[in-house]
Amino acid sequence: MDIIFNYLFTITELFNGDAYKILLVIHFIFMYKYWKIFIEQKILLYITIFISYGLISTLFCLDKNAAFYEILNYVFGWSLPFFLGYTLRKNYNANKIVLTTLFIFSSLVLIGLFSYYGFFPEKFCTIRFSHDKTLTIGTWYRVLFAGKASMMFAISLTMLLFLKNINTNIKIALTLSSILFLIGIFLSGSRIYSANVVGLLFFIIILYYYKKRNFKRSIIILATSLIIVLLCCTNNFVINRIKQLSITKDVSIVYRINMYKYAISTFKKYPIFGTGPAQATLKDEFLSVDTDVGRGGHLHSIYLSILANFGMLGLILFLLIIFYILKELIFTYKTTGDILSLSMIFAWICILLGDNFDTLLGGSYFASLYFLFTGLALRMKTFS
Repeated sequence: MDIIFNYLFTITELFNGDAYKILLVIHFIFMYKYWKIFIEQKILLYITIFISYGLISTLFCLDKNAAFYEILNYVFGWSLPFFLGYTLRKNYNANKIVLTTLFIFSSLVLIGLFSYYGFFPEKFCTIRFSHDKTLTIGTWYRVLFAGKASMMFAISLTMLLFLKNINTNIKIALTLSSILFLIGIFLSGSRIYSANVVGLLFFIIILYYYKKRNFKRSIIILATSLIIVLLCCTNNFVINRIKQLSITKDVSIVYRINMYKYAISTFKKYPIFGTGPAQATLKDEFLSVDTDVGRGGHLHSIYLSILANFGMLGLILFLLIIFYILKELIFTYKTTGDILSLSMIFAWICILLGDNFDTLLGGSYFASLYFLFTGLALRMKTFS
């Protein structure tokens, strides 16, 4: 039953619907005998404390509906997906679930390339493939797609380089998937994740050389990847995105700076408990912030967003969650050599850097795959 739920979740989640949320609730109910791990597992324990703290905070919020919806994002984005992956039976190869997800998503990116160049509709059967001269799968928000593609790239490249005893077909599929994800990130127009993924690429190659001592293959992989990056940078849209970089003139950068200033000023007013979940962007002061583009939404930094909405107490709890995630992934890789754990270390480094400039981990659609794969990598050692 747990295997079926994992496969159904990864498939439904990729298409940006609400079906995966229903699956998470049903799985949680069916797996009632494992609820005790919410206290025993440090990651789940601190997520539960964070969510409980948020629920209590909603009682003191002016807009309780917005606050409660925000907490639901963490339930469906962090808690339940991690529980789903963590309770997968130990003797089942979790890599099969991850590879299935990678190959489905890379297939969507391939279709998206045809859409990007006008050979396929921008949207087909409720699935979006491109939007406003950008490649973006399942959403119109390019940073969200780029973030997800970066996670997929980190996993696919790590598995390609470090997985042992995989057949030729899987190697070819992982190679093509890695190339598609790399192209997709640059054609999304996200400068944050384009820079992120180049740094990540060097980091993975350096570790590969350190582990395998295969200098020739390391150089070939790095050179091929950089050639793909340079070819992507000849795209007119990508060139314009690079040319627009300016701290004083780039609307995107100016907007973020304004949001950071506002978040810090809000934190100073509500330092311990914050304004309450999702309340910082609902205040009159936020509406008066000059964004130059007249759009509201979020504070463009997961750390400052949590600091403003949940206060210092909330940020400490969030950092404890991240600390135990990285600690357990590193321990699992060092003691078992599990490649999924290694790939998730790279994936987390990527998002933790990227979310200095966005709040992708605050959305259930994005965060749920991260926490599912982390749960799969750290699965329960025994089942009773």
